[in-house]
Amino acid sequence: KVLEAGLRPKLAVIELTPEWVRYPVPFINGQLLRAFTWRDVGAWLPELLTGTKRTLLCARLFPVYCYRNELLTWVTGRAPPYLAAPGDPSQARRHGKDDPEHGAGRWARRMRGYRVSERALRVLERVLDRCREAEIDCVFAEPPLSGVHRELLAREISTKFDEALAREQRERSFDLLDFSARLPDDGFHDSTHGNRSGAERFSVIFADEVIEPRWRARQRR
Repeated sequence: KVLEAGLRPKLAVIELTPEWVRYPVPFINGQLLRAFTWRDVGAWLPELLTGTKRTLLCARLFPVYCYRNELLTWVTGRAPPYLAAPGDPSQARRHGKDDPEHGAGRWARRMRGYRVSERALRVLERVLDRCREAEIDCVFAEPPLSGVHRELLAREISTKFDEALAREQRERSFDLLDFSARLPDDGFHDSTHGNRSGAERFSVIFADEVIEPRWRARQRR
C-alpha cells in the first residue's frame, strides 16, 4: 500500500529471529484476525490447524463474538485496554516491574522440537524481492534479547536457524545484522522486550551502525 501511494522508502528494516521462522509460525493468529483473507487462510491452513485452531474457528464462524472489542469500540467510542497509548499509567501498573527473565519459560515451551518453516522462508524471500524491485535497501536484523532468552535459543535452535538463513543468503545475498547480545539485562522489561532505557540505548546503536552509514552511502551515490 505504501508503494501504491507513490512512496519509496530508502530503507526497510525487518526484524528476524528464530521464533518468527519456526513451524508453526507463532502468533499467526494475529495475522488471521487482522489481515488474512479467505485465500490467505487456505494458503496457511497447515500452520493454522497446528497452532491456532480455536482462533480460526472463532474468527471465521463467530466473527461477532471474535471482534466484540472492536465492535464495542465502534459503538461506545472508547478503545479497549490493549489499544491504550504507550506510557499510560494504568498500563504501567498492569505490566509491573522489569524482569528480564519474564516470558522465557513460556518461549521455552513454544520452541520445543524447533524446526524452520519453509513457508515462512518463502515470505522472507518475497519481502526481499519486493524491496529490490522497488529499489529499497533491505536489512534483516536480530533484535536485542536478554541473557536468559539467548540461552534458550542457543545450540540446537540457533544452529537450525543459522543454517536456514545461510542457505537463503547463498541464494539471494542480503544483510543480516545480529544485535541479540548488544544490551545488558538492565535494558529489558521482559526476556524479549526492551524497557525505556534499553530502547534509548539501542536506538543510538542502530542509528550509528545501520542508518547513518547507509544514509552516507546514498548521499555519495
